[in-house]
Amino acid sequence: MTLDKYVTFVYVPEGNYNPVTSKYEEPQPTEVEVPCNVSEVSLEVTKELFGVLDTNIIKVRLISPYNSEFSYILYQNSRYDLVSSKLNKIFYLKEVKDG
Repeated sequence: MTLDKYVTFVYVPEGNYNPVTSKYEEPQPTEVEVPCNVSEVSLEVTKELFGVLDTNIIKVRLISPYNSEFSYILYQNSRYDLVSSKLNKIFYLKEVKDG
């Protein structure tokens, strides 16, 4: 397996109220970039595994498990949400469209 691409796991914690300043503080996202192998999942497999045809799903494979919490994943300047995962090493992701 060739690890020729990179994905970024992004974790955005909940913001907190600061009683000293009496203001809500914006959360600071944490980003972790990891090497991976990325491939598109065919429409037939997407229908079989997830029961939908109207979305493109990519499969991301890592060498070692990613066990930290994350909110979403960035790949090629696009945001992806988790559809499914196996052993925290294989992630099926769906692109989040703006609008």
